[in-house]
Amino acid sequence: EQDMHGSLYARALASIAIDNPELAIDEALLIPDRMQRQTALGWVGIALGRNDPRRAVEMLERVGDRRESEQMAQTVAQNWLQTDPDAAIEWLLGLDETKSQQLLMVAGQMLPQTDPEAAMRWLPRLDEPTASAWRLGIASSLAMQRSAAEAERFIARFEETADYPHLQI
Repeated sequence: EQDMHGSLYARALASIAIDNPELAIDEALLIPDRMQRQTALGWVGIALGRNDPRRAVEMLERVGDRRESEQMAQTVAQNWLQTDPDAAIEWLLGLDETKSQQLLMVAGQMLPQTDPEAAMRWLPRLDEPTASAWRLGIASSLAMQRSAAEAERFIARFEETADYPHLQI
């Protein structure tokens, strides 16, 4: 019953977050149970990531715990990628290198499946090993969603890269 109560409270905080993210985050941070607190912050991150991702980014600083802040940032990024991938990637590229690389790896798993063109547009701006992971994700997505021939044409563009042998379908 406590799990159900915690889940309902987390969802209520997500609703509150749309109009008052500060209150929602502050309330979530008061939850003593770490798992329930992370669940609540996750729901708040989903709501903000979908409805007001720029505000969500501003709110990340309110979450004092580094791990909880990183998890919320990942949730925000995943939801922002679904609504405005270009703005989300621009934000990710502006983060410090460690955070950026971690979140860009997550984005590289997700974006090629939902918007391969956006992933291809951003690929030239990525450093290794992130770019390599994105190339693999894009190639796999093209092969599964479109055709092996289209994936092979994409892969052929990277003949000079070190990961080329791993891209072969």
